[in-house]
Amino acid sequence: MEMEQVPAALQERLGFEASAGLLQLLDTAQREWRADVMAASSDRFERRLVEEIAGVRLHIAQVEASIRQDMTAMGASIRQEMAEMGASLRQEMSEMGASLRQDISEMGASIRREMMDMGAAIRRDMAATADSLRQEMTAAAAGNRVEITSLRQEIGSIRQEIASGRVEILKWCFLFWIGQVAAMTAIMGMMLRLFRP
Repeated sequence: MEMEQVPAALQERLGFEASAGLLQLLDTAQREWRADVMAASSDRFERRLVEEIAGVRLHIAQVEASIRQDMTAMGASIRQEMAEMGASLRQEMSEMGASLRQDISEMGASIRREMMDMGAAIRRDMAATADSLRQEMTAAAAGNRVEITSLRQEIGSIRQEIASGRVEILKWCFLFWIGQVAAMTAIMGMMLRLFRP
């Protein structure tokens, strides 16, 4: 505390030194009182905290024991349910496997019958197609022979025409060359007559 906080009347009556001493006494008492209050409060707080922590630990242990019991019971019921479910699944799978085997054998038999019928139909179709192809090939071969014969005849006539055309061409070539030689001789003869003195 400061001196200004002491009322003036009290200061006059006590005096300056007594007022200062009183202030110092009150300051010291307040510090000690504050320390005692803090110590008592912290002791009470620590005791209360220890009690609460012990209570929480006890409650956690109880909850943990209860959860363990529940988990054990739940695990046992789950195991029992899984065992029952496994047994029912095995039974259903064996029944399903038997029905699938029966369906597959019936399907295999029907597919075999269909394939045999199809094979017979394909063989008949192939035989009919082979016969018609043989007939068409025979007719085409006969037509080709006739065409080849007529082509040979045409080629023979073309050869004769080419041969006669060659003779004609050679004849006209000789006439052209003879005419060229005669023309060149006449031109040379005229040039010689012109250039001779």
